[in-house]
Amino acid sequence: MTTTTIPKFSPDWSRSYRAHLVDLGSCQLSQSIVLGRKNRSDSVQITSTVHLTGFISGLLWTPILASANAGQDRRIHYGATGTLEWRLLGIPVYHQLKQFTGSVSVDSLQAF
Repeated sequence: MTTTTIPKFSPDWSRSYRAHLVDLGSCQLSQSIVLGRKNRSDSVQITSTVHLTGFISGLLWTPILASANAGQDRRIHYGATGTLEWRLLGIPVYHQLKQFTGSVSVDSLQAF
């Protein structure tokens, strides 16, 4: 978790965003980003997690790094790096290093 000072944010809100990183047919890899108000009105807490969802038989996602940072351009810049392991009958047959980056406008985040 990272706490950072971001100007011009309303002190009474929380926002979330889900970035779909890759669609693997029967399953999807996505990154959740949650911004929440901290104790001070001029800062928010940014939390980022990566999830493999759907029918994931034969796949294993091992995260290496998930990040989300607030830019001065009112955008959240996010990224994820990890290893996608393909298995057959529980035996690893292929390892694939995956890296994703992107950004989203703070104004397009969904309130909760």
